[in-house]
Amino acid sequence: MTTKTPATKGIHKGKHRESVALRKGAPSGSGVAKAPVTEPVVSALDDAVATVLARDIYTRERHYFLMRGLIVMTIALMVSVAGNVYQGMRAPIVQNFISDESGRVIELKALNRPVESITFVTNFVTDAITQAYTYSFANYRTELSAAKKNFTPSGWEGFEKALKDSGTLQAVIDNKYVATAVVTGAPVLKNQGIVDGVYAYRFEVPILVTYQSANQRTAQNLMITATVVSQPQTIHPKALGIKSLIAK
Repeated sequence: MTTKTPATKGIHKGKHRESVALRKGAPSGSGVAKAPVTEPVVSALDDAVATVLARDIYTRERHYFLMRGLIVMTIALMVSVAGNVYQGMRAPIVQNFISDESGRVIELKALNRPVESITFVTNFVTDAITQAYTYSFANYRTELSAAKKNFTPSGWEGFEKALKDSGTLQAVIDNKYVATAVVTGAPVLKNQGIVDGVYAYRFEVPILVTYQSANQRTAQNLMITATVVSQPQTIHPKALGIKSLIAK
């Protein structure tokens, strides 16, 4: 029979306590080395990657913005150059102005261009012909002088010569007639275009001329072929004038 000494009991108690400590997960008296902690290192790496990605995205967006701006400026420059070339190739439009008798400023019209409308020209030629063939034995000088303003210089010269050569003017004077002209039909525009550098219109206008005196009355139907041309507004405010009148 073996007898346990106090020393032996102490050894057994120490082993028992160590065994209990190991079972509970407590460190042994000799000490155990702890594993290294990796969480802070991974977090720093993620931050660095995020910074690089953000910088790359910013660089790409800035590059895209700059390229888009460059394209827009290039297109604008091309449009500007094309516009300058077009303006340089166009013939300059010269505009001249004058003031009329009432002080209004009006634009001088180009003689090789048509006026506002055919109706405007038609009304002019109708009034001009009616006035030219309406005069009296007592006031023919004043009346024909007023009609003269609707003619060009050569047109009036031809009309005045025709009145004298035909004997019509002398017959009005001798018989003390009052000649009155009225348009009997709508004027017909036969042709228009540039003639000798100016825009011209050729009309046919039917009229009835009545010669009335104290003792007799006679009438004559005529077909007037009138050529109307553009002329400076300094000569006539309507910028028109009759170049020729042919009566048949």
